[in-house]
Amino acid sequence: MINLQKSSITFLRKTPEDIRTRVKTTLGIEKEKGHGKYLGLPESFGRRKKDLFTMIVDRIRQRLINYSSRFLSAAGKLTMLKSVLSAIPTYTMFCFKLPVGLCKRIQSTLTRFWWDAKPEKKKMCWVSWGKLTQSKKMGGLGFREIRSFDDGLLAKINWRILQSPNCLLRGKYCHKQDFLSIPITSNSSHGWRGILIGRDLLKNQLGRVIGNGEETSLSDDPWLSLDHSTKPFGPPNLHDQTMKVSALLNDHTKEWDKVKIQETIPHYMKEILAIRPSRQGAPDSFIWLPTKSGEYSVQTGYHIAMAMMTDPDLQQEQPQINWMQDIWLAKCSPKMKVFLWKVVQEAIPLGENLLNRGLIDNACCIHCGDLETTNHLFFHCKFSSKVWKLSPYSKPINPNHLQSFTATLTSSKSWICLPPTGIGAGTLFPWICWAIWKTRNLLLFENRRFTPADTVSKAISEAQEWQLAQYTKQTADRSPNQPNPPLSLPNTITCFTDGAWCKETGIGGFGWIFNNSEGSQMRRGQSVDRCVSSALVTEALAIRSALHQALEEGFTNLHVKSDARDLIRAINLQEQVKEIYGLLFDIHAIASMFTSIDFTFVPRSSNIVADSIAREAKSHLILHVASLRTGDPPCILWLSF
Repeated sequence: MINLQKSSITFLRKTPEDIRTRVKTTLGIEKEKGHGKYLGLPESFGRRKKDLFTMIVDRIRQRLINYSSRFLSAAGKLTMLKSVLSAIPTYTMFCFKLPVGLCKRIQSTLTRFWWDAKPEKKKMCWVSWGKLTQSKKMGGLGFREIRSFDDGLLAKINWRILQSPNCLLRGKYCHKQDFLSIPITSNSSHGWRGILIGRDLLKNQLGRVIGNGEETSLSDDPWLSLDHSTKPFGPPNLHDQTMKVSALLNDHTKEWDKVKIQETIPHYMKEILAIRPSRQGAPDSFIWLPTKSGEYSVQTGYHIAMAMMTDPDLQQEQPQINWMQDIWLAKCSPKMKVFLWKVVQEAIPLGENLLNRGLIDNACCIHCGDLETTNHLFFHCKFSSKVWKLSPYSKPINPNHLQSFTATLTSSKSWICLPPTGIGAGTLFPWICWAIWKTRNLLLFENRRFTPADTVSKAISEAQEWQLAQYTKQTADRSPNQPNPPLSLPNTITCFTDGAWCKETGIGGFGWIFNNSEGSQMRRGQSVDRCVSSALVTEALAIRSALHQALEEGFTNLHVKSDARDLIRAINLQEQVKEIYGLLFDIHAIASMFTSIDFTFVPRSSNIVADSIAREAKSHLILHVASLRTGDPPCILWLSF
């Protein structure tokens, strides 16, 4: 159903007026392109693109008026900025590349909201926007860097184009040239230019995962690694230019042919043998290297874009502190966490910080008249020293031994409060620092004086109030919630599988056992392989081998059980995992040959027999390899029984 009122027609500039009128009348569409918006986005662009997107800044400012910042704490402003305000331009950025000038205006609006107490009164920006956009574990607040986030969203469109060869955009722009190599032309539209900017970000971390190897170039595509964009390096032979990876596979087994690898790229033998191709003919696929699944995500794309434009000097300026453990995971309220972050970043208006910025001439402490530094205010001032001596800790605190705020913050996690307070270890320190800061401000701005005892009492009271407001998390059962087992059909066979992997040798052993409906053992088998890259690959190989034997035995109804939780989840939910891409395809293909089949996770304690069989197979091959190295007679491998 076409909405004629929201539709428009585009004519060439020299189209006669009578033809325009006739076409509009025939189609029932009155609006011409370029005279309106659709879903809030402009239908066409002129030279001043920044003016077309000004409504984004207006919407952010309107939202700020509706939710006045004067009613929000620092933690509340942090949540609103990250969850509400930063999300306003997301839809527009997903479709178009925003002009740099507009991104700076958005950034300026968000910066003013964060630092200003009132919209009509500007305050100092203590920390640069570049530091604020860093992740919390790197000392920032995790604010979105607008341009990098725009690139990450545009790269999502490129990923969809790669995964959908028949999509409209690919058919329009890439019918003569490959999408990854098509250049930006002078007559490219603004939308297409933005998409290609996102493509450049995507290409930096793009790889290929091997299924049947028929669509991946041996020398031009990055297929040798699942972690880095790696292509075969070296002088290729003339016939290698058009050779596909499938040329290295055995025509019958669809496994790697070592002779062909030795003849073509022998120095990559180890890397190639660690890749598991598909025996069932899975097509090759693009993968996004930073994710475990291989699927592109805006989050990882944004982090890659940030890493490309982050100034390395920012990291050298950061204090030596574990930001997550010492601040963001501390046992205190979100407001306290933001306060601790500001203290460590020297972003609070105490005397030394104001003096360093040339805002005041006198940086004396309000309590004693000495220079007001961070360590002096919170530890060494006579007033603060009395506060710490009155603090209800099991061991007395000597303020003279507290030389650094960051070091004290780290060590305070082990400070234990006396039982009457009911406050847990490491919880009271932030509240005492906050009480000292509030006492200082009340004396400075309102001339209200509090004693050290009042300050300690206030800190304890607020800490207890917050602690009582926290709900106690129920201890969850570590055993996974399993769905009710499916109703078994007659003659259903239960198959237990497991894998045993040796990281040092790369040897994987696979074991499986078949039980009938009464629980009696019918068959068991084992297998072993070299160049296995991980435990997950080992478990997937074990299930595939077990399914092959089940077909050979003529089983039609199968219930597969494994203690590999992630693998069973990937099979049941049909999730993609780049490390076992070909193996997952094979498992699904073989599973379709059964009348009924299901896969269930079981704990290791219920899979002891299959585990012992797999370990036995692995140990035999390890001993076999060791005996060959020492010259002893090789042992015999029992592969199936």
